[in-house]
Amino acid sequence: EDSQHLLDWYSLSHIVYGFTLYFFMWLARKKFPWFSLGMAFCLVLAISAGWEMFENTQFAVRHFQDNTISYVYRGDSIVNSVVDTAAIALGFWLAFSLPVWAVIFIALIFELMMAVNVRDGSVLGIIMFFHPFPPLLKWQAALSP
Repeated sequence: EDSQHLLDWYSLSHIVYGFTLYFFMWLARKKFPWFSLGMAFCLVLAISAGWEMFENTQFAVRHFQDNTISYVYRGDSIVNSVVDTAAIALGFWLAFSLPVWAVIFIALIFELMMAVNVRDGSVLGIIMFFHPFPPLLKWQAALSP
């Protein structure tokens, strides 16, 4: 279904995406010294907002329904999309503020929590969106009622 909640299990994934986007912005800032942290943060917000808009297109919704465990997915509410972007922003700032080991530890814990509780997560979601694996889909579906 579409997410009508402020926070859900996928909020953890969005924090991890914020970690990942921070890493890519960190690399870009090393290559381009004029690329400020503020510019990087604005770019991350734009990427997140763009993804949230794409995620709610008929193409993406149908793709999720056809290729992932989210066969009843209808898209996200506007409120959920805004909170997802806020979670990415939180992940970005946590990655900036915390030591690398802490960010990696948090990401691993979040991924494990999601795998155990909803049989999904950042890594699994990306894999299944771009190249669905039937055994993984079967494992995810085993949790469904």
